[in-house]
Amino acid sequence: SATNRLMLVGVSVGNSTGGNSRPTNIVYGAQALTRVRTNQLIAVTWWPNTEIWQLTNPSSGTATVLVQMAGTRPLAVGVVTFSGVNPTNPLTSTNMIATGTGTTASITVTNADFFYGVVSVVKGTATIGITSAVSQTSQTYERTNGTTYLMHRSDTKAGSTNTTMSWNWAGTNCDWAIVAVGINAASVTGGGTNMASFTQAPVLCENLNLPAGGVISVTNYVNVTNGVMPGSPNITARLSRFISWIMRA
Repeated sequence: SATNRLMLVGVSVGNSTGGNSRPTNIVYGAQALTRVRTNQLIAVTWWPNTEIWQLTNPSSGTATVLVQMAGTRPLAVGVVTFSGVNPTNPLTSTNMIATGTGTTASITVTNADFFYGVVSVVKGTATIGITSAVSQTSQTYERTNGTTYLMHRSDTKAGSTNTTMSWNWAGTNCDWAIVAVGINAASVTGGGTNMASFTQAPVLCENLNLPAGGVISVTNYVNVTNGVMPGSPNITARLSRFISWIMRA
């Protein structure tokens, strides 16, 4: 199985005025998760609550994610597991939150290799689904029906110094709350201490699809400015899509 894994659980709760129902405990099988951040909008009618919980190195195989609640309210949960994450410092920038009312929701995220964001949207009548910004990858989507209509979506986005995650929906204004975290990639291991990397710019006009079992060739030119390059240097290379590595060599 993949190494250096991180499980993140996004939770959306559809509270009405004065409500503060929230998870009290989350477990994956016998493993307990830790709350990373909670964020609730205090609005006129609806008080949506969004939370992110984490578990480093979850057990391999299949198990149930059980969410225990304080109070009974509409609830939506999404689970995403990443690999290739820094095992000692998996998360950074855990204080990224935003709330508001309208037909769009957004948050500024900063300083991480990768971002994971969860938005909760609540209103009293049915709405269509949430649309993610094109630069984001949708991970989970849930919607509940009833007296309170709750929409939940979690997305990921490639990291940078400063960028925005956003969502929108049609119809009338809705109350929303966002929590986002930054994810740190595991360090490259090998015989050297230097690392070179690049980000494709401009972005490709369409998705790059690699055939399973295909061969990837990389030509690397090194200019030695000090010392002597050994005859058989120990060089590690990896191709990644966000945090999950596609290839290591």
